[in-house]
Amino acid sequence: MITNGAGTTERQNEWTVFSVMNDYLSDGKLSRRKRAFMKINYLPMVRKELIDFNQELYNYLGEK
Repeated sequence: MITNGAGTTERQNEWTVFSVMNDYLSDGKLSRRKRAFMKINYLPMVRKELIDFNQELYNYLGEK
């Protein structure tokens, strides 16, 4: 298996809202960078109705 730094198997430029949401749903948490990525990209995807709203994830993203 090829890793892309710090034990990751996926490059940051390959992330999608769907893949990061799946990471959250499977692990129950996100890395600091994935969390920042979702804070920027999650709600626009919900507003465009491309992804379903998840209250638990939304609350998690709002935490410090």
